[in-house]
Amino acid sequence: MKPYKLFWLALYFIIPTLLIGLIFSSPISSFGDPLYNLSVVSGACAFVWLVNQLVLSARPKFIERHFGMDRLYRFHAWMAVVSLGLVIVHRQSKLAWMGFAPTAAQLAAILFILAVAFAVVFLADTRLRRLALVGKITRFADQKLGLGFNRVVLFHNLTVVASVLMALHVTTTGTASVHPPVRLFYGVYFGMGILFYVYHQFIRPWQLKRQAYRVDSVIHECENIRTLRLAPPPDQEIFAYQPGQFAFITVLGGDVPREEHPFTISSSPAEGDAITFTIKELGDFTASVGQLKPGVPVRVDAPYGVFSYQQHPEERALGLIAGGIGITPMLSMLRTLRVTDPERRVTFLWGVNEVDELFCQDELNMLAAEMPGFTWHPVVALDETYPGERGFVDREKLQRLMLNGAGGQAAIDFYVCGPRVMMDLVSGHLRDLGVSSERIRSERFAF
Repeated sequence: MKPYKLFWLALYFIIPTLLIGLIFSSPISSFGDPLYNLSVVSGACAFVWLVNQLVLSARPKFIERHFGMDRLYRFHAWMAVVSLGLVIVHRQSKLAWMGFAPTAAQLAAILFILAVAFAVVFLADTRLRRLALVGKITRFADQKLGLGFNRVVLFHNLTVVASVLMALHVTTTGTASVHPPVRLFYGVYFGMGILFYVYHQFIRPWQLKRQAYRVDSVIHECENIRTLRLAPPPDQEIFAYQPGQFAFITVLGGDVPREEHPFTISSSPAEGDAITFTIKELGDFTASVGQLKPGVPVRVDAPYGVFSYQQHPEERALGLIAGGIGITPMLSMLRTLRVTDPERRVTFLWGVNEVDELFCQDELNMLAAEMPGFTWHPVVALDETYPGERGFVDREKLQRLMLNGAGGQAAIDFYVCGPRVMMDLVSGHLRDLGVSSERIRSERFAF
């Protein structure tokens, strides 16, 4: 693991020990009593890590750029569950030690339980969401109760209310009431978390709205895929980004739900005076993209993600594998390589269900003609009359089309993007073929 990743992880887990030390050094400490010790350790860790949840949910780029947004959000989800468990342990041990639990602490615990339960079911990209029962609950909530994504996020933000109750509890009871260093730690740390929350929810959106991009055009690629082209404000350059990164966009006008959604940037940072997002119709928001008119303002929060070969300058030969609309980061990479490194050896496998989904095959053929080291292979799953590669991107195709005659698997670094099942299967096939996990890169765009 790289040093800066170790630094942030170590900091995350070391900070609670500072609070524990302050509490144990207080004049009313009962250090040595097992229940007291358990209550202090669990409570201190729960407080610090729940405040950290406010920080992580603000998407701080100085942390995200080292881990990637998908990994950061998965860590965020699991630490919410861990922190909730610690809240329960703290409550029960304190109840056993003191005989009662303060009202503010009780209310905070209830709100945390509700918020974490909703987040795990509706928001977190975890295996739990694959269960049939969870799918039924989600569909019922969306269709019958009208719980759209924004409403669920709003409910998730009730954690802030719970955090305020938690801060009230820890600063007015116990050690903090008689030991100023503990009270100062609580106040400063909680204030930091609230500042991150306020910046993310109010200040950052206001800043981005003032610098909103405008819809330049909407290109109909095929029946259910559109490319949204956005131009920056006058006299402003496009933000710096790497091919393969993504943005959170919010349409601020037109007949489109005002929801924030993540989409990969499909344009190249090496050329053009606009950015593009190639979007497949998968719901109400994506279906309405095709109706946008030129001039509509769009808030763009970017860039995010580490799914880019530019993150790894030591790599040379690339194996790009996409499933369906997972081609979007590959398009950005290929369009960039065409300008910056056309000689690089790149093999691209693109799996789709129907031939009609190969919306940019003319461009890919043009890139193959212009880039001596580039080859690509479409793989069509459901059309038995297709004359080329048919079926799915399986182990045999990976071996034959990507590894044979390419210097072996040791010479290639792989980038995989598509539906979760496809990415899991392809990554497993590559590992079976001898490719180390460190050289298989993927990013899960589900937040």
